[in-house]
Amino acid sequence: MPTAKVVKRQSRTVVKKTARSGAEQSAQTALNSQVTDSISQADTEVVGTAAAVAVGNLFQGSSQALGLAALNATNAQQQNNMTAQASSTVGVTTLYSIDTATDAAGTTDILSQK
Repeated sequence: MPTAKVVKRQSRTVVKKTARSGAEQSAQTALNSQVTDSISQADTEVVGTAAAVAVGNLFQGSSQALGLAALNATNAQQQNNMTAQASSTVGVTTLYSIDTATDAAGTTDILSQK
């Protein structure tokens, strides 16, 4: 049969609160100073890091918005350049597609009139 290991534990003391003044109550309650120090340090850390976390979130949101604005501006420039190139191509094609013989005959008729 396995042997059982006996572990001694400290018993918890339950202090019932009664209507006493603050000085009497704090004098009766025995607290470990290490516990109160760790709790106050944890609370201080939470309060101290809250501002840094908030500013970090603000910077991250701002940088994402600025990045999207730059991306949209670049996309708009590319679309504008494509439209300008297409309209230039159509204009040049129109100029080259005019029948030059018809132009020459029309110009001769205009110049021969007095």
